[in-house]
Amino acid sequence: MHDNLLPEAIRGSWYMLADDNKPLAEAIEKKGQLLALRLTGKFSLYDLTQEDAGTAKVEKDEGDYTFDGDFLILRGRNTETYRVRITSAWQWNLEAKKKKRKLLRGNFLPSDFIELDAEEILEIETLAHRVKAESAFLDKDDAIFDLVFSPTDDRRLRIGCFSVDMDEKNHELWIGLTPIATHIGADTWQKIVTQACAMMVRLNPAKIQRVLLEIQGQNVMREFDVSK
Repeated sequence: MHDNLLPEAIRGSWYMLADDNKPLAEAIEKKGQLLALRLTGKFSLYDLTQEDAGTAKVEKDEGDYTFDGDFLILRGRNTETYRVRITSAWQWNLEAKKKKRKLLRGNFLPSDFIELDAEEILEIETLAHRVKAESAFLDKDDAIFDLVFSPTDDRRLRIGCFSVDMDEKNHELWIGLTPIATHIGADTWQKIVTQACAMMVRLNPAKIQRVLLEIQGQNVMREFDVSK
């Protein structure tokens, strides 16, 4: 078993793709799926199609799931059992008897990670309000979002991606953030998320009171009040 790995470590939305050598864009476009795993123990699995305006998703299956650190079991129309092997915080591999899958936290590759210098980090800290949450998905429920820093109209820099899960009982919004840009501190990420997701918080009918920010791969969890 993966040491100290809690069941909620798998929480959030993932791209679910065939474990082959196809280019990422092709893998998503042709047979890509989106798997949303919620804290409630419920899951939704969507087929993805590319439209002119963005990525459409159609629910293929739903049901309950369990994850014990070694195995992910999806109980929908059929029961699928996968052994989980963690490649990194943003990629997990799934192995079943007759098929292999991989889970990705976002639409990016190792080559997309960027190392910022001190001047760039300071710029992002100063202009955190210029980071916007964007998504290729037409329907934002269970979607994966990108955080894009755009200090000028002709400059765009993707610095992270995230998915969300609403705990309606406790009025708490969980945000699972995967940094793509390095050396950004937790305080700055909290500032970025607070501003980039402000509209998402205000318009949510569940009346969000708190945000729980989890920074994947860094063992960082931040909880902050947004009720005021």
